[in-house]
Amino acid sequence: MSLTSEEARILDVLANTFYSVVPSRLQTYCAATSAIAVRALRSFGMACDLLPCQLWYTAPGRNIVIGFLGHEARPHVWDGHVICAGKGWYVDAAVHHLKAQFDVPAPRLIGGLRFDVPTQAIARHDLSPTERIWWHHAPTGVDATPPAEPEAVVNHHAGLLVAAMRQQLAKPVAYRANTPAASRAGDAARAVA
Repeated sequence: MSLTSEEARILDVLANTFYSVVPSRLQTYCAATSAIAVRALRSFGMACDLLPCQLWYTAPGRNIVIGFLGHEARPHVWDGHVICAGKGWYVDAAVHHLKAQFDVPAPRLIGGLRFDVPTQAIARHDLSPTERIWWHHAPTGVDATPPAEPEAVVNHHAGLLVAAMRQQLAKPVAYRANTPAASRAGDAARAVA
């Protein structure tokens, strides 16, 4: 599955605009950031939903998994991970959790294409030749329902994001499917630090 040039442009603008309006204090709250991304992208006609998953970091001698590990419930902490996903693509605006909790040099947001075959893995992003981030479907048998985020918070930040994105999208850009920006968003993962 590939993206149209307009879809790639919208995702690229979202990636570059997201944390200019969404407060950085939310960057480890996957349910909130994913809900904001879903709401914003739907306003541009992009079909997407929340997709519960596990976030994996792999490197020689080090493996980290976030989400659905059977941890005891703690106040305001969900034992899961969730991303914004459409048909063939994804955006994870809380991948910074790896840096905050485990000191992994991960960006705040990563988006790109999902695997095109039925598999447990959703997508992969290479941080370096030896470090990878993987997204896997939530394990069978777990309650993968993301926590409901306050509508007022989601609506407020999604509204700010949509307004900022509209400003960027209104700027005249010579944007073609074979430009570097389209290649980043349409053919490979996009990471924003």
